[in-house]
Amino acid sequence: MVVLGRAWRAYNHALASHPLITNTATATTLFLAGDVLCQTIEHRNAIKEAQLENKQPPTSIQWNYERMFRMTAFGFVFFGPSSHYWYRWLEKFFSRAKKEARDLPLRDFKSWSEFWQKSKMKLTLKKIAFDEGIYSPACIAALFVMVSAMEGRNWQYIENKFRKQFLEAYKMDLAIWPVAQ
Repeated sequence: MVVLGRAWRAYNHALASHPLITNTATATTLFLAGDVLCQTIEHRNAIKEAQLENKQPPTSIQWNYERMFRMTAFGFVFFGPSSHYWYRWLEKFFSRAKKEARDLPLRDFKSWSEFWQKSKMKLTLKKIAFDEGIYSPACIAALFVMVSAMEGRNWQYIENKFRKQFLEAYKMDLAIWPVAQ
């Protein structure tokens, strides 16, 4: 536990002293880890599918290093820097509301209306709405464009991918990230 505490303090120090670099490194690492996890799940699903069809299951995972690189590059080139500036802007945009918001227990408010008007809950939900309504769709679109371009795909392919997969990707984003935030 001591090691984790030190690592957390070092991370927070890096975040305070070099926020852009730290946010970009974090995003890069998370995109790499996310793709490793995704490929692991795909491998496990392939094993289950083979077993259901009475076929020989794959014995070991075949890592798609090119895909891993593309996802990691997206985290480094686009998501890390853009999320750093997006969340800084979001904080500034809502800074007046943040000063007025109170972090009090629910029992200190006279009514739900007062709680909604004066608590940080309203501010948090507004930030999440902005994030999910503006930034998330832009990130999904950027992901489709950048990854497809790195695969050498043409614009027609990217348009078709966007038409076929954007809404599903956005729905998945809405199912996961508002709760995580």
